[in-house]
Amino acid sequence: AACLGPCKESTLRLIGASYGMDTFEVNACLQLLLSEGLMNKANTRFIMAHDRITETAYSLVSAAEREQEHYYIGRILWENMDIGIISNDDLFTIVDQLSRGSSMIVDSDEQRRFA
Repeated sequence: AACLGPCKESTLRLIGASYGMDTFEVNACLQLLLSEGLMNKANTRFIMAHDRITETAYSLVSAAEREQEHYYIGRILWENMDIGIISNDDLFTIVDQLSRGSSMIVDSDEQRRFA
């Protein structure tokens, strides 16, 4: 969640599934974060409760691992987006993730696709 920033529950479920988590496990994690006050839900989006929580969680992962995570998240979101109904917020999330993981995009075909 620290790598994602504010996001919809469906995005969290998609990312969780890509890591082998089922809906029950994702819900349990979200409930724990909410009940511990580490995350808040605002309308349809989840967000870390404080910038310091995000910064601390983010700092526990090396810069190289963060870049790989951003690239991985961006690719998962890109591959699962529905062009006909993607919102500006969702598109911004995808572009932000791919931008943060841009050094991982080494294949020329992939570079053109994401450009």
